[in-house]
Amino acid sequence: MADLNSYASGNCTWWAKNQAPWVPNGWGNAAEWFPRAQQSGYGTSQSPRVGALAVWGPGVDPPWGFGHVALVKGVQPDGSFTVSEMNWKGLGVVDTRNVTDRSNLLGFILPPGSRGDSSSQLGQATGPDPFGLNQAAGQLVSAGQVAGGALLVVAALGVAFLLLRR
Repeated sequence: MADLNSYASGNCTWWAKNQAPWVPNGWGNAAEWFPRAQQSGYGTSQSPRVGALAVWGPGVDPPWGFGHVALVKGVQPDGSFTVSEMNWKGLGVVDTRNVTDRSNLLGFILPPGSRGDSSSQLGQATGPDPFGLNQAAGQLVSAGQVAGGALLVVAALGVAFLLLRR
């Protein structure tokens, strides 16, 4: 079950969370989403991809300091992309538009299981992840977590060995 949406209704962040339920709550204003996604281990890219979230920093039109976020619905051969968004034309207003101007565009946040072009991201396999292994691998970042993960792997191998001997 997806998390409840804690973002303010009618804003771009609320719309983006509804369209991409994999986005966690608590990333703040739209301009904060790109660095928070990177810090959280999500893949990011400077190239648009269908299903990704486009994130703009402060100063976009409308020129408030909150930034903007929108769901990428299509990518054209010329590099422009189509987004579905809320609060670009007014609070609570949903629209679709083609983006050609990349002013203040921070980049694109990719859905889980997608490979980004950020060298700081852990490589992840694409496709279904029924056991949550990609998500778990992305969370094994500290020495303690890596050691704990290694113990878990050893324990799982021991259980598998015992089951195979039956």
